[in-house]
Amino acid sequence: LPLRDDDITLCGQPVSHLEHADDVLIMSTTPEGLQAHLEGLAAWAALSFVRVNTSKTWAYLAGVPHGEPFVFLNGDHVTFKECATYVGMTLGGGDRRLFRAHYTEQAKKARRTAAVCFAVEGLTGALPIDIARKVYKARVESHLISGADVSPDATDEPVNELETQQVYFLRRLLGLGTRSMLTPLYSETDILPIRYRRADIALRYLEY
Repeated sequence: LPLRDDDITLCGQPVSHLEHADDVLIMSTTPEGLQAHLEGLAAWAALSFVRVNTSKTWAYLAGVPHGEPFVFLNGDHVTFKECATYVGMTLGGGDRRLFRAHYTEQAKKARRTAAVCFAVEGLTGALPIDIARKVYKARVESHLISGADVSPDATDEPVNELETQQVYFLRRLLGLGTRSMLTPLYSETDILPIRYRRADIALRYLEY
């Protein structure tokens, strides 16, 4: 796509689009820029004998909305969504922070998964800590660390939702009440607090 002055820049480098297999994300800081890039995409697709599925195309307005702009792709109006998912990351949710909804969605998934894990105890009896730790690592933590490599935790509120679900699981595992101390939850299970776990993943990703 041709570079424009209203393109998003990352460390001084213009970034107009992201591509993952056949999923394309086009970005701009203005409606005019977005429309120009959509026209560029349509022109490229026509020359490359590629068909763009407009029915699966959506737009998201980040930041403070100032009315919904009109953008078109191949003559069809592109629908704006408040929340959508791109390559596993939930965008939107009516918040200034782009990935705020992703934290909420993953916290809900972790809660549901934890509930299912403990429901099994009705058939098997209480899970030993070493077994429950493996279940946590395989089924619950995967939701709590989702997106840690691409969305470093910049504010407390979103991470609090994930932390609440981790604490809930560990307290249920150890048979402790809702007002128990937090330190034993990690020392007795050898599980990192989710804030440190996500920070470790982000740093390892940056190192890579």
